Amino acid sequence: MGFWYTGHNPITIEGTKSGGPVDFLALRTKLARALDCPDGPKKLQFDDQDGKYYMAIVTGQPKFTEDIQTRLKEMDVDAFIRYMVVEGVVTQYLTNYMFEIAEEWADWCSYNFDKIYCSHNFAQLAVDHKYYIEECILNANKVIDNQINEQEETEEE
Repeated sequence: MGFWYTGHNPITIEGTKSGGPVDFLALRTKLARALDCPDGPKKLQFDDQDGKYYMAIVTGQPKFTEDIQTRLKEMDVDAFIRYMVVEGVVTQYLTNYMFEIAEEWADWCSYNFDKIYCSHNFAQLAVDHKYYIEECILNANKVIDNQINEQEETEEE
């Protein structure tokens, strides 16, 4: 992604961020707001330059790449399970199918990601971590239900 700023040659900005899906969603949202300038230049300000800014216009398309598989391989088993449960529960909220038990989760994961994904065997995880997976499913469903209820209440007001 490049920027044109007043009176100078274009500059390119690249960066690396690590974190979870929520972190990336927040970053994308923040960048989208900052980079949206249909009405002309916007201030481009860097943290290390007190009060100094550039009037910039975005050129090109921002590129976001995430090396999810490498990150998933590096996670401990509990973090991997939490990530994959949330991935499944959020996806399933968009359909009529919901899973509640570890075996259903493993079937969904195997169907969508293969039986072994990022060095983890879903069927074996469902056996070895059954109660933890089911607790994660229950908690993820509660969080989504609460978010939906709060959104509906806000829309009614």
